[in-house]
Amino acid sequence: MRCLTLLLLLPLYAHGAGVQAPLYGQVMFGSLKLNDNTVSIHTNDDVLEGDLPDSIPYLGAAAQVIWKDDVIGYGWEGGGFFSWQNDSVSYYASGGGDGGSVRISVDNDYWSFETFMGLYASLKPIDRLRFYVGAGPLFLFATAKVDNVAEQAPEPTSFEGTTINIDADNYHSDFTVGAYARAGFEFQLLDNYWMGGSVRHMKADVNLSKSVGQFDIDGDIYFLTVTKRLF
Repeated sequence: MRCLTLLLLLPLYAHGAGVQAPLYGQVMFGSLKLNDNTVSIHTNDDVLEGDLPDSIPYLGAAAQVIWKDDVIGYGWEGGGFFSWQNDSVSYYASGGGDGGSVRISVDNDYWSFETFMGLYASLKPIDRLRFYVGAGPLFLFATAKVDNVAEQAPEPTSFEGTTINIDADNYHSDFTVGAYARAGFEFQLLDNYWMGGSVRHMKADVNLSKSVGQFDIDGDIYFLTVTKRLF
């Protein structure tokens, strides 16, 4: 039902953006695999590090505006993604003069919203098979809220003797600019409907230092795709 709704909304989105050319409307379901799932919190001269879940669900939609649609095709594309992750993260650090350690466990709600725009090229070796590649900038808004900081005895402190504070009361957000590149293939199943898969590499730096910390989104997203030729 969500897939059908997004495909139905894509023509309205394109019309609102002033697009009059024919286009492919695409819905994508996938999971981001992080190359480095380390997250860090900086406290004075100490750094607490933790491990995020190594996969984050992604749901998105895109429109490829067609300039040429032949054996070799090209045009521009744009769209957006929504992702989320509700999980616990353990932060840890070791060092100091006595070789001590600090550990904090938190439960958090993480959400992100992304929009992107780039150019694409496609290849149709036969009528019912299409390959495509695309690349361009992305704009990411991320927000997180710590729901619970596990009790510590005594209260965790940095090696400089400063209490480590993680705000568990408010959402903290960051807006960042990154880049993406993707490639995929599709088979035509019915008139104007295609199904396939794609891989998308994305890179962006996220700073949520007041809640879950700082981390790099640098990894690949593997998608199942449903596409419809519109207009």
